[in-house]
Amino acid sequence: MISRQLVLTYLYLLIYVCLSSGVILFNKWVLSPKYFKFPFPITLTMIHMAFSGIVTFFLVRVFKVVAPVKMTFHIYATCVIPISAFFASSLCFIFLFIPWYLLEKPEMDVSQIQFNYSIFFLNALSAFALNISIFLVIGRTGAVTIRVAGVLKDWILIALSTIIFPESVITSLNIIGYAVALSGVVLYNYLKMRDVKANQLPADNNPDRSTKDKKALNTYRPDNSMDNNDGTVIGGMASEAAAETDKNIEIWKIKKLIKGLESARGNGTSMISLIMPPRDQISRVTKMLGDEYGTASNIKSRVNRQSVLAAITSAQQRLKLYNKVPPNGLVLYTGTIVTEDGKEKKVTIDFEPFKPINASLYLCDNKFHTEALNELLESDDKFGFIVMDGNGTLFGTLSGNTREVLHKFTVDLPKKHGRGGQSALRFARLRMEKRHNYVRKTAELATQFFINPATSQPNVAGLILAGSADFKTELSQSDMFDQRLQAKILNVVDVSYGGENGFNQAIELSAEILANVKFIQEKKLIGKYFEEISQDTGKYVFGVDDTLKALEMGAVETLIVWENLDVNRYVLKNSATGETSIKHLNKEQEADQSHFRDPSTNAELEVQDKTSLLEWFANEYKKFGCTLEFVTNKSQEGSQFCRGFGGIGGMLRYQLDIRSFDELSDDEGVYEDSD
Repeated sequence: MISRQLVLTYLYLLIYVCLSSGVILFNKWVLSPKYFKFPFPITLTMIHMAFSGIVTFFLVRVFKVVAPVKMTFHIYATCVIPISAFFASSLCFIFLFIPWYLLEKPEMDVSQIQFNYSIFFLNALSAFALNISIFLVIGRTGAVTIRVAGVLKDWILIALSTIIFPESVITSLNIIGYAVALSGVVLYNYLKMRDVKANQLPADNNPDRSTKDKKALNTYRPDNSMDNNDGTVIGGMASEAAAETDKNIEIWKIKKLIKGLESARGNGTSMISLIMPPRDQISRVTKMLGDEYGTASNIKSRVNRQSVLAAITSAQQRLKLYNKVPPNGLVLYTGTIVTEDGKEKKVTIDFEPFKPINASLYLCDNKFHTEALNELLESDDKFGFIVMDGNGTLFGTLSGNTREVLHKFTVDLPKKHGRGGQSALRFARLRMEKRHNYVRKTAELATQFFINPATSQPNVAGLILAGSADFKTELSQSDMFDQRLQAKILNVVDVSYGGENGFNQAIELSAEILANVKFIQEKKLIGKYFEEISQDTGKYVFGVDDTLKALEMGAVETLIVWENLDVNRYVLKNSATGETSIKHLNKEQEADQSHFRDPSTNAELEVQDKTSLLEWFANEYKKFGCTLEFVTNKSQEGSQFCRGFGGIGGMLRYQLDIRSFDELSDDEGVYEDSD
C-alpha cells in the first residue's frame, strides 16, 4: 500500500505542474496579440515581482502568517545586504528596468492600453502561488525532482500551446529533445517506485543497511541436537539462550562505543551527535541539516567553519544511505576529532540500536553526547513477584517502571485457638490441611504464570517471594514448588501488608537486589566455573591459547571473557613464503617488534588484519556452537577471574586435556596469562 507521505509528494508535484503550466499559458494569453493584446512581457514580469514582494511583506510583517526569521545585525549585514545588492538589485534594475526603459517604454501608448485590473491581479496571484508550490516541492523532495517534473510540464505546454496558440511553432528537433527527456522521467519514476515497494517488504526480507555487511555464520550443532522427542522445547530453549547472548553482545558493543565516544574531543563545535527515534522522517532531518549548513556558513573562524560544514556534509551523505529510519531508530555520530598524537581524524559512526530509542537529538559540540545511549543499557528484564499471606496471594510482574498484577485470590484459613478439648488435634489437622492446600494452589498458579509452556522455561529473570507470615518461606522450601522457579528466587522479603500494598512494599524492599541482578548472575556464572576448577573435572579451560584450541574442537559450551580484555588478533603474512599466521598480543607484547618478525629468517611480517579479540569473539562465536558471556571485574569472583586467569576461559561440554594436544597444534599464539 502506498504511504501517505508519497501521496502528498505527488500531490505537491501535481499542483506545481498545473500552476506552472497555467501561469505560462496565462502569460501567453495576456501577451498574445490575438487575445488580450498586452505585448509587454517585461512590464508583466515587473508586475509579478512587485505583487509578490508586497504580499510577502504583509504576510510576514503585518499578519504574521509566517514566523519571521530571527535576524541579527551580523546576518543582515553578511547575507541580506550582499544578496540584495548583487542579485536582487541587478535582477530588477539591469535585467528589467533598463530593457523596459529602452524597449517597451517608447512603444507604450498608455491611452490605448486596457488595464483590466482583475486580469492582472489573477495573473500575478497565479505567479505568486507558483512560487509557493516550488518551495513546497523543493522542501519535500529536492531540486532534482522539480527539474524532472519540469520536463513533463514542458510536454504539456507543447501540446496545449499548439492547440490554443496557432502562432506557436514546434520543430522536429524540439520533439526529439523532449522525447529523450521524457524517457528519462519515465525511468526515474520507475526506479523511484521500485525503491518504495522494496522498502515496504516485511522486515525479514528487507534487512536494514546496518545489517547488510554482516557475514553469514555457520552454527555448530551437535549430532543429536535434532534427534530428540522434545525437539520443540529444546529449540525454544536454544533460541531464548541465543537471543539473550545476542542481547548481551549488543550491550557490550554499546558500552565499548560509549567509552570511545566519551573520550573523543574535537576543536570548536565540529562534532555532531544526531539521534532519530523510530517513525521519524529522513526528509525532515535532511532539511534540518540543510538549514544548519546555511547557519554554519556564517561562523567567523575559518577553521571551525570548515570543520562544521564538513561534519554536516558527512551527516547528509550518510543519511542518503537510508531510505527510511530503521524500526529501532537511527544513531549517527560524525565530526573531526583530535587523536592522542595531536592529529585530526574524521570519524563517522551510524547504527541502529538493538532496542527502540525514544530520544531525539541534534547537537554540535566539541564532544559527542552519549546520554541517550546510556538509557539503552538500563535493564528491561521482567521479574516475578508472589505476595502471600494468611488472607490470599497476589502474582505480579515488574519490568522497568511497569508494574502489572497478573492474578490474585483470597482464602479463609482457620486461626490457631486453644479450644476443642478432645477435638483439638482434629482441628489442628484440618488447619494444617487447609494451609497445605493453600500452598499447593499457590505453587500450581506460580507454574501457570511464570513458566512459558512453549519452552518449559521460566519467563522471568528472577522471582521475589514476599509475605507477612511464614507462608513465603514454606512455599520456597516446598516440594510442590517448581524446581525451575526455585532456581530463579532472588530474595524472600517480609512485608507488612498483603495484596497490592504488599506488592508495592516488596518492590521497594527488593530494589537493590533487582538493580544488581546482572551482578548476581555474574557471580553465579563465575562461581560455577570456579567449582569446575576446584573439583578438577577437566571440563574447564583458561588463557587465550588453550581457549582458542578448545573452541576449534567445538568443546566449549560457555565462553567467558572480561568485557575490557585488551588483546588484539593479528593476521600476519610472510611476503617471502606467502604463509599466514595468527597471533594474539596484548599492549606490552605489541611493543615488542620480535612478534612481527619471522623467527627463522628475521624477515618482517606484513600485518594483513588487526582486530580486537573481543570483537572477533562477538562476530565468530556462533561458528563454534557456544554461548558468549561478558563479565566485569566489579565482583570478587570477577576480579579473581580477570587477575588469575587472564580474563578469558570457558566451561567445556566434555572432559578434555588440552596439554595432550600441544604436539598436534601449531602453537601460533604468543599471549601470556601473566598479570
